Amino acid sequence: MASVAVVIPAYNAAKTIGETLRSLVSQTYPDFEAVVVDDGSSDCTAHIAASVADARIRVLRTTNGGVSAARNRGIRVTESEYVAFLDADDLWHPEKLARQVAAMQSAPSFGMCVTGSIRIDDCGRDMGTMPLRTTDRPGEALLLNSMIVGCLSSGMVRRAVLDDVGWFDHRFSQAADFDLWLRLSTATGFLVLPEPLVRYRSAPGNMSSDPALLERDTFSVLDAFFARPEAAPYNGLRRRSYGAHWLFCSGSYLHAGRRSDAVRCLWNALQAHPSTLRGPLGLPMRRMRRRLGRPASDVGPRH
Repeated sequence: MASVAVVIPAYNAAKTIGETLRSLVSQTYPDFEAVVVDDGSSDCTAHIAASVADARIRVLRTTNGGVSAARNRGIRVTESEYVAFLDADDLWHPEKLARQVAAMQSAPSFGMCVTGSIRIDDCGRDMGTMPLRTTDRPGEALLLNSMIVGCLSSGMVRRAVLDDVGWFDHRFSQAADFDLWLRLSTATGFLVLPEPLVRYRSAPGNMSSDPALLERDTFSVLDAFFARPEAAPYNGLRRRSYGAHWLFCSGSYLHAGRRSDAVRCLWNALQAHPSTLRGPLGLPMRRMRRRLGRPASDVGPRH
């Protein structure tokens, strides 16, 4: 039976870490080693994690170095054939590891496996299924649609492949998973299990709710990716990719009520690739057509 290393970075996660670890020890797949890396928490995160009575889980306390450094510390102290990532506020379905290991063992040419996810709120209530795209071109999907090929807590990767492309980049926090997924996409195929085996928490105040950090990280990741020789096959998508991500950032700012920043990002999207805006600009008309009972295909191109 193949072993799985589960890496769990945690920073002031006392409110959620207990439930997260209970979802881990409920896995039907027994052969895993897990490390909770307490990244300098000022609350009782480490104490709660250590109180989970399971010999497969250990807790490391470090000074605060950021989420990427914490994840790399966890990878470094484990040895299993597969590495899976679990954020300290997310939850796993009991069959998550079992189904991923079975899928990867049946398809040895794939180095990466992701699953579907359900978004939940701070109280654990379902907020709907997160978009997931099954594709044989994960790099293109990531560049044009961001993390549409699996959230971080859904990912399992062969250690040999992870070692080959490199671990998490310490320069990035919110988009560190996007950076790693992009680099993995140049080296291996992605197995996609569409079942929602992860419950991804989207709560006010967590890192993913900071649109300024999202903007800074996103374009730093894209700049770094397109500077690599491995990105050469994707150079034709560069302008479309930047346009799409400016549009995503615009939506994040708008959701946060920061309209001037939303407009700025929308303008940048237009400058990067004008066709990026066809979809959003056509949305009101498509909605009107649907209300009038006419097919959305009458309205023009969609992307």
